[in-house]
Amino acid sequence: MGWKQWLAVGVVIGGGILLQIPGHDAAPMDHGSDEHALMPSMAEPQGPFETVALNVTGMT
Repeated sequence: MGWKQWLAVGVVIGGGILLQIPGHDAAPMDHGSDEHALMPSMAEPQGPFETVALNVTGMT
C-alpha cells in the first residue's frame, strides 16, 4: 500500500476513536450524589494504604 492509503487508514481509525469520546460542555459536574455510594468502611483510612472508589461508566 502507498503512503496515501496508509494515511487514509490512519484517518479512519483515528476518527473512529475520536468519535467514541463523549462531548462535554462547560457546566460543572454534580458530585454530591456520589456521596451515598461509599460504604462506611471505605470512608475511613485502612492501614498504610488508601482506598479509592471508582465509578466506571461508558466504554472501558
